[in-house]
Amino acid sequence: MDDESEYTGLPFDPQDAVSQFDDRDDMDAAIAALEAEGFSTRRIVCEDDAVMLGGIARALDWQAQFGRPLRRLNLDAFADALRGVPSDEDSRVLLVLERFRSFEARDAAAAEGIVEAIRDAAADHLEVNRRLLAFICTDPDDDDFDDSDSAEDGDQIDHDPAEEWLRHG
Repeated sequence: MDDESEYTGLPFDPQDAVSQFDDRDDMDAAIAALEAEGFSTRRIVCEDDAVMLGGIARALDWQAQFGRPLRRLNLDAFADALRGVPSDEDSRVLLVLERFRSFEARDAAAAEGIVEAIRDAAADHLEVNRRLLAFICTDPDDDDFDDSDSAEDGDQIDHDPAEEWLRHG
């Protein structure tokens, strides 16, 4: 899938290492297409901190890279861990961050930091012929996220913060 034309028709921009999906079915179709091209998929469910840390530890081979378990999110360590994924043995990796809106609602700055770290690592990996991509699922049906719950006094939120920082990241 080195030729950009091979991405034609897929519901994401191959030039951006991080793609947001508001529709679970579109994301699943894109995952299947990338897996058919040799990408390995590593899922991180972001519904709560404990589940998310476990997913990050598995997805980034934390114990093997650092020799200790992951106990809390540290963006510098997260960025360092991304240097080891993908590797020469597994040169095409797709990180799938599910229920990301719930994480973004808990810690918007850390959510933005994760996206930035993935983009930076993806650019570095391209220099050595490895590919790192990330799909972020923000499907409201997937993570039971209701924008009205986070509005004050029932006011509707006019924007999607996750989409905003993805667009301006």
